[in-house]
Amino acid sequence: MRVSRRVAVVRGVSVVCLAVAAAAGLSCRGSGKPAKPKVVLYCSADRIYAEPIIAEYEKLTGVDVLPLFDSEDTKTVGLVRRIQAEGAAPVADVFWSNEVFHTIRLAREGLLAPYAGAATAGWPKHLRDPDGLWHGFALR
Repeated sequence: MRVSRRVAVVRGVSVVCLAVAAAAGLSCRGSGKPAKPKVVLYCSADRIYAEPIIAEYEKLTGVDVLPLFDSEDTKTVGLVRRIQAEGAAPVADVFWSNEVFHTIRLAREGLLAPYAGAATAGWPKHLRDPDGLWHGFALR
């Protein structure tokens, strides 16, 4: 089943709007309860492989993941361009890329923030940026 370009754009805009609203902590209901932690994920890994990992992360941490996947025809490049366009006002909390050269480019452009934590304390030097801007977990 092929989706029209207009429907795809509307769906994409809807996902982005939901992600922005969730990241801002907005809610339709004023329940007075603390907001459940959320993380916006830009993911260029294949959805079929990423979704079970995301579900397991949500189950283990209690954090809602709001994924935005790139289309198959723009794999990684679409998300890289989105990050570049967002510039100083990023929407994504995490960029899960399957292409290291675009990630290195984003780091050189100053568009990635460093991460250091218990999970990356013993990360192999050859699989991480010296400044903690990216961490690799697979070789291709």
